[in-house]
Amino acid sequence: SPATFLAYCSLVKSCRGLAPLWAGESFVLIVIVPTRGDIEIFKEAMQFIGHPKDGRSRVVFDNARIKVKTRDKSGQETIEFAFNLLENGDQFIYLTAKGDELPESYILSADSIIHTSPILPEYVRAAGKVCLDQDINDEDASFLSSLSLRSIQMSLRRGRRIAESIAAINGVRARKHALAHSDAPLLSDLHGMNKAADWGHELAKDIADWRAGKIDWLDVDRGLLLSGPTGTGKTTFAAALARTCGVNLVTASLAKWQARGHLGDLLRAMHDSFEDAQKNTPSILFIDEIDAVGDRETFTGDSAHYSTEVVASLLECLDGCARREGVVVVGACNYPELIDTALLRPGRLDRHIEISLPGPTAREGILRFHLKQDLAELDMDVIAYRTEGWSGAQLEQLVRDARRRARRRGKEIEYSDLYNELPPQQTVNDTIRRRCAVHEAGHAIVGVLLGGLYVVRMIVKENTFGVDAGIGWTRFEEISGREAIADNYNNAICRALAGSAAEEVILGNKSSGSGGTHDSDLHKATIIAAKLQTSYGLGSSLRWLTSDDVDDVAHMLRHDKELQASVEQILQEQYARAKGLIAESRDVLDRLVNALIEKGDLGSSEIYSIIGVGPDPDSDLRSVASKRDFLSR
Repeated sequence: SPATFLAYCSLVKSCRGLAPLWAGESFVLIVIVPTRGDIEIFKEAMQFIGHPKDGRSRVVFDNARIKVKTRDKSGQETIEFAFNLLENGDQFIYLTAKGDELPESYILSADSIIHTSPILPEYVRAAGKVCLDQDINDEDASFLSSLSLRSIQMSLRRGRRIAESIAAINGVRARKHALAHSDAPLLSDLHGMNKAADWGHELAKDIADWRAGKIDWLDVDRGLLLSGPTGTGKTTFAAALARTCGVNLVTASLAKWQARGHLGDLLRAMHDSFEDAQKNTPSILFIDEIDAVGDRETFTGDSAHYSTEVVASLLECLDGCARREGVVVVGACNYPELIDTALLRPGRLDRHIEISLPGPTAREGILRFHLKQDLAELDMDVIAYRTEGWSGAQLEQLVRDARRRARRRGKEIEYSDLYNELPPQQTVNDTIRRRCAVHEAGHAIVGVLLGGLYVVRMIVKENTFGVDAGIGWTRFEEISGREAIADNYNNAICRALAGSAAEEVILGNKSSGSGGTHDSDLHKATIIAAKLQTSYGLGSSLRWLTSDDVDDVAHMLRHDKELQASVEQILQEQYARAKGLIAESRDVLDRLVNALIEKGDLGSSEIYSIIGVGPDPDSDLRSVASKRDFLSR
């Protein structure tokens, strides 16, 4: 059969160099095949690889406990376990699809352990001539070579044209795709995706126009990097994107590629994913956790060559994909700054969209999506408020847990089932609330002194609900028309560091509240300082070193010691400046802290009433000196 012929071709290449096997001498061989379903086909093909001699026999098996017939010295037929016969000097060939689970005893017994070689298109063309008496073109041969031998065995046979076989295979794939994605949401069903959803809807329109022949594929966005915290729905977005666009979805990840085996297997698996996407155009190729591939500038030690090969192969695949029509590549990650910058260049993953944790409206929308029609008439404001800082995955789990609670009661889900699954309320102690109030007041006071922003709202919570949503925050609104000059950038750095500065001035020490995450005060201040030095020509040098993209700037900052020193100097200068402003405004800051602790939530009018400076545009044009004089009265 064609499948057996292909297995034979693979074995010939894999066993090349195993002289004892071909010569029929005593030999123990372990053959690792791609899938369990291929084992019987490889067993059949193995009979054509060499021939035992000198009265030796060959045992080909796929279960170490399998019993085989043999004869003892007197000629009596007996039944023994296969591995018990090794001492007879025969040939033993063990086939398995689980090379990573081989017992130590098997490995010790083996003279050689091999992986079957990939099925190549030229093998397929030869099988067409030899087994089917048909010519197979290069495109069809390449497609068939990507299938399992089991699929080839079931679809290719004499009397059936190659085109009919391929049509049958594609029909099965289409049905599987429809079943796999029939329950996937549409982009319109998703909440909190904002820019990502907008981009997806535009892509759907472009793909529709491309299908209709209105635009060229070059006019379609072909690469996207999607980043965000764990659980924010990046994988769900990919499924919704594919369904909204009406295209196939091919999923991959470094972990899946690595599961194939050594480096050569990994690279082959990577190429297979891209080939699969190209064979099923139009398609979305979704590569999850793409940041795991790494950055070549950080590779060191024994694994550097391995990791460099992986990045180089991925670049090759992306470039090859870009030259063909019909494939959009979406990479997802938690840490975009860890990605090799070459992967983000034009023609590759050149568009970057961040997905943040959902806000209150988005959280309610996510809850209602997973609740379907249940509790549709009830207000979800309290649940949305109590789940601040939750990801979409956590909200889905909340609904799942609530449904389980209802099932245990033998009833339909009720509001109380959701509410009772929420984490218990925890009271924030007075010491932590005061520190938080001091921190937020520092931002507000320095913000007013430096101008350029309105203070819109300040919050310090009395209770939290078991999630890492933060205890307090200060919201600013930017005044339009600010010039992009060094003073304004330095003011932004000073304002970002003012929370920690206030803690140190008022409380004598500072906490970690300004750092830790990618949207933290310290991260913002560091990136602005780095942009001054690398992109804007507003630092100690006029050199342009990189774009002002956050990922590019962060990448350079990690590797440039001189830049690190320059950024550190700017941060230290602005931190000292913030401490000075706080110290000069101690009285008004104390009033703001006390009001914030008392009320917990201050609006713009209350804030400016306490500070004593009106939020009108004219007041923001006052000099810092005059504001400082006013605040110190």
